[in-house]
Amino acid sequence: MQLEDCIPPEILGEMDRRYTVAELCFAVKPFLIEALLTSEVEQVHYFDGDCLVLDDTKSLREELDKADLLLTPHSLTPIPDDGLSPRPLTILRAGVFNAGYIGVRNTVQGRNFLKWLCSMTLKYAKNEPKSGMCGDQKWLDLAPALFSGLRICRHSGANMAYWNLHERKLEIDAQGRFQVNGQSLIFFHFSGYVAAQPLQISKYQNRNQLILGSPLHRLFQAYHARITAAYGSFAEQGSSTARKFRLLWR
Repeated sequence: MQLEDCIPPEILGEMDRRYTVAELCFAVKPFLIEALLTSEVEQVHYFDGDCLVLDDTKSLREELDKADLLLTPHSLTPIPDDGLSPRPLTILRAGVFNAGYIGVRNTVQGRNFLKWLCSMTLKYAKNEPKSGMCGDQKWLDLAPALFSGLRICRHSGANMAYWNLHERKLEIDAQGRFQVNGQSLIFFHFSGYVAAQPLQISKYQNRNQLILGSPLHRLFQAYHARITAAYGSFAEQGSSTARKFRLLWR
């Protein structure tokens, strides 16, 4: 499926003129999910291109069976207000939920949610937190009030990322599988990772460091190997060009 199959050319052209490459990727997301949610498809689970799925998504599918929408909050416990980044104010500006994952079921409410989000991202998906916008993500703050069928995923292994490392301990079990707080790691979101700096968790944080040989370091090593194999010199450059390439490719 091509992007042109999901959005009328005149609308796509308007969005292309308004947004940067990254913002366009945020803005077209609900259009893509809507196009995938055909009469033959009961659920759509969207993952950002910088997410690595490590386990069966059965638990996500089972949760969405009981809801119309499934969202993952940035964290499930308060982030310490200690001057390190990310800070509580960081999350307040970025949004309660992380839009790197969105689950939608083919129901009236699920389709209404996508229709609403498409209408918002068509005009208001700039990455300008000071203006109240953060791509498509900030709009998700309103979803629990507007759509009663929304379910909040509280599985520790869903959307683990730099913003919730304060509350999630990664371990490796006897079978070599990644575990988070006693639950399987479903997917990790490598937001802000730069391949040229493999020992840096994310360019957006300074709260946590990679400890050589730790389970988290081994996970990052595995991810680094995958993206360098897939993107070659683009990934190693650690530049905006590489980021744009990944966004377009996904």
